Amino acid sequence: MKEKKVDKHLANTLPHFSSMNVDELQDGLNALLEEGRALVNDLLEKVDHHTWDNFAEPLELQDEKINKFFVIIEHLNMVANTDKLTDIYAACKKDHVAYATELGQNKKLFDAYKSIADGDEYKTLTPSRKKIVDNMLRDFKLSGVDLPEAAKKRYKQIQEELSALTAQFQKNVLDAGNAWSKHIFDPKSVSGIPETDLKTAQERAEKKG
Repeated sequence: MKEKKVDKHLANTLPHFSSMNVDELQDGLNALLEEGRALVNDLLEKVDHHTWDNFAEPLELQDEKINKFFVIIEHLNMVANTDKLTDIYAACKKDHVAYATELGQNKKLFDAYKSIADGDEYKTLTPSRKKIVDNMLRDFKLSGVDLPEAAKKRYKQIQEELSALTAQFQKNVLDAGNAWSKHIFDPKSVSGIPETDLKTAQERAEKKG
């Protein structure tokens, strides 16, 4: 998915679901992840004195962009699930988790956020911005930023396994929901449901025999 297509889907509060091509979702997410990696490397290389405005805010905006697009993929998998989309979602989740783990174990990135927390500007930040900085430092430690390399590698493996298990569990729940049905024989038991919904249910029931 080209960047302009990604931007199109993220431009408004409500995504353009009707114009989405599921075959482009993973490429679209990976384009945003690469954009995020490039931004991190660029800021770490070019910014000497880290502040909210020149460092934390650009990264927050990029993370928001990535997370918003991933939520679109997650939502599609929940409401328009197919075997193909299930595989795409699992791959996207794996890529997303790998990206988060990679940044969470980036010592230079951790040190940059720590310099913001230790700097004079921190005292002037709004409570919400202080909370973001504090949470970032917490998340770095929870991601194993201070662990030895072998432990970092093991942590990454565990995260990948959890990602795969979570995707499989969600698939199992969706499959179970799709396989479930209930036969209704008494019209009174569905009183109050709009006629259009009842007609749709009846058509689906007839199609299933």
